[in-house]
Amino acid sequence: MLRRKIYTIGYERRPVPAIIQFAQRLKVTHVVDVRSRASGRYAAKNYRPWVLSARLESAGVKHLHVPAVGVPWTARKEQQAEGHAGYRELVKSLLDPHDVSAVAATVRPMAVAISVIVGLVAEGDILLMGKERKAEQCHRLALAEELALAVSQPGVIEVTVEHF
Repeated sequence: MLRRKIYTIGYERRPVPAIIQFAQRLKVTHVVDVRSRASGRYAAKNYRPWVLSARLESAGVKHLHVPAVGVPWTARKEQQAEGHAGYRELVKSLLDPHDVSAVAATVRPMAVAISVIVGLVAEGDILLMGKERKAEQCHRLALAEELALAVSQPGVIEVTVEHF
């Protein structure tokens, strides 16, 4: 049976070298940045996609920024207050091949992004990176758990989640 891990980490109050060390120690194939907006006035300069990508790749770790799975800044506080329940339901519906609501044009980019992440899990262990240090305050918790449930197949592949 194939075993895979989805690790998650928040970069808040962590220097880039710490993220790189985590990725190398965990032997992940990719660091998947799940922030909706990784640049702009409030983004940490060292965590802008092009800077982070260059540093990770020079350390032998692939980087992929997938903004379509992020929670927009304007909705972050509301999602945190409800424990990301709405986000979790959306991810669940997009991972369900029988859910016709997943074909709506407004969520199509997110559905494509999720399918890309599913493909990465098939290749090897991955590290989902968001902003909030505590996983329970970040949508990456819901995303990782729903991905693990959707990809796992008894006797074929087992996907587990671990948060840092």
